Amino acid sequence: MSDFNEDTSEDLSINALAFKLKQIEKGLRRNLSNLHEQLSHIESKQELLGRLTIFKKDMEMQANDLEADVKQLREDIKSIKELLGMNLKRQNTRNS
Repeated sequence: MSDFNEDTSEDLSINALAFKLKQIEKGLRRNLSNLHEQLSHIESKQELLGRLTIFKKDMEMQANDLEADVKQLREDIKSIKELLGMNLKRQNTRNS
């Protein structure tokens, strides 16, 4: 009879171990799924950072172009003012 009890207790402990192993497996699968999800988020963040870096470079180039355009416009205005000033001086000398 003691053999029967030992066999039964071994079966119970094997069943208990199998149940625990299944619980551990479920937990590991859940962790794996969470890790995949987190990796996906990280990859999308890296992609966004890459896009933002490119966007920033483009904006800096456009700002530099605009600054050059403003500088050129200021020079053009200065030249126009000089030309107008010369014309005004000529007109004043003619009128005098």
